[in-house]
Amino acid sequence: MIGMLIFGVNPFGWRIIGTLFGVAMIPLMYLFGYKIFKNRFLAFCTAFFMMFDFMHFAQTRISTIDVYVTFFVILMYYFIYDYFAKKSYKAGLKKSLKPLFLCGLIFGIGIATKWIAMYAAVGIFLIFVIVKLDEIVYYMAYKKSGLSSDLFSKFWSKYFFKTALFCVLFFIIIPGIIYFASYTSIMQVPGNGIKEFFNNQSYMYSFHNDLNAKHDYSSQWFEWPVMIKPIWYYGSKALAAEKLTSSIICMGNPLIWWISIPSLIAGIIVAIKRKDKYMLVPIFGALFQYIPWMVVRRMAFIYHYFSVVPFLIIIIVYLIKVFLELGGNTKKIVYTYLALTAIIFIMYYPILSGMIVPRWYASMLQLFPGWSFRY
Repeated sequence: MIGMLIFGVNPFGWRIIGTLFGVAMIPLMYLFGYKIFKNRFLAFCTAFFMMFDFMHFAQTRISTIDVYVTFFVILMYYFIYDYFAKKSYKAGLKKSLKPLFLCGLIFGIGIATKWIAMYAAVGIFLIFVIVKLDEIVYYMAYKKSGLSSDLFSKFWSKYFFKTALFCVLFFIIIPGIIYFASYTSIMQVPGNGIKEFFNNQSYMYSFHNDLNAKHDYSSQWFEWPVMIKPIWYYGSKALAAEKLTSSIICMGNPLIWWISIPSLIAGIIVAIKRKDKYMLVPIFGALFQYIPWMVVRRMAFIYHYFSVVPFLIIIIVYLIKVFLELGGNTKKIVYTYLALTAIIFIMYYPILSGMIVPRWYASMLQLFPGWSFRY
């Protein structure tokens, strides 16, 4: 709305804000990487992979809603990580509630943008439960030891029951108000009223639940990581006679996506073996943005993998961290991998951006039968 207010109801006006959100994802990923790894190079790698991922570039330049909800999902896990990383009884009640409030606030904005933010709610809830169970274990250990500590003063009332009540406010009441308020303009249309809010919920659920349609570029969840069916968003027939072409393709960077699921599996195994508890947050982020799509019956597309990718990138960077600890020539190998990731992006840039190029060049990039980039 702001973009159209400033620049008018035109392609630039309705796309500029989404593009700025896409730009903002890069420093957000840097901050998230630094928060987790406490290392500037690894934080740089986290932002670098996001910057040179094909889908991030393509999706954030066009007027699609996924850029917003993906940004908010990343931000939700960014804030819940603060709660996960610090014991609430050490931080104090007020300080421990701040990340929960911010996470809940962003959750409300996220679900008001697109329903897939609800997937993140499952991961966030489980992280919260794990944190509280861990704190209870520490509390019981202190109690059995016979030692006294002000840290555990009023543990149950302050850090359990009172926190749970605030979570009802942060994750149910406030998000509910935000979600309802997002329909204000629709409800103000003469003849609509509050009933239109409920009608919309019913319609949206029925649409997605009962959808029985086919599309040439639809694909299933297990096809996304290997990119069997990218989406051809735009192609120009007018240039065919001149042996030129112009396309916009929605797909991922092969050097990131093709290793994403092996990295997720390896990351889980390595994190368990090394007892790196901090990796629980990005692992849950990846799992709970991806698993729900495994049971969705309706037609789906590769861009639904977009909200999973940021967390897979963090897991890839985690494996890079473990790899660098081996020493030797590992730094050179990592630098080479980063350089190749950027080079591949540059090679595919013309068909991600709509640039006019020779048809032979687009044909050269079509590595598999399902990859269609030109007329």
